[in-house]
Amino acid sequence: NAGGTISGGSTGIFVDSGSTVGSISNAGTIIGGSGPAINIQGTVTSGITNTGTINGAVELGGATLNLNGAAGSISGAVTGGAGSVVNVNGTFTTADTFAVDTFSIASTGRLNLGHDITPATSFNNAGTLAVAAADHWRLERLAMVDRNILRLGIYELLQPKIPAPAAIDQA
Repeated sequence: NAGGTISGGSTGIFVDSGSTVGSISNAGTIIGGSGPAINIQGTVTSGITNTGTINGAVELGGATLNLNGAAGSISGAVTGGAGSVVNVNGTFTTADTFAVDTFSIASTGRLNLGHDITPATSFNNAGTLAVAAADHWRLERLAMVDRNILRLGIYELLQPKIPAPAAIDQA
């Protein structure tokens, strides 16, 4: 999909449990109808690459989702099963929650975090993680990952050997 639109009455793209596809690449718009925009129950051997717009939820199954470029967006929740991976390789701002096996931010990636990310196995950050302001929120409302990042940042700010700009940048 290079600049066009894919939409369905129920699901924009569906890979059923008996199917295998090489890859899915979106530079346009994928729209889900009454169901998710993308529903992967089969196998996508080389993953899904998004630089466009996905209007609706994404159900990854065990697939990989690569968020590349600076203009890609997903308006719905992203869920995945065992083996599911989300890689942020460009600039991406969450518009809903992510619940996948592994979530990674590449050294070239920037994630503007505004919603919960719940990785079952691991969260890897080699890039930039920017946490949105949480005005009038109790600490208990923040996701566990967000609370731990804040705790680590505060701890580092209190250490005399760590320069404040470095502590803020790393958090």
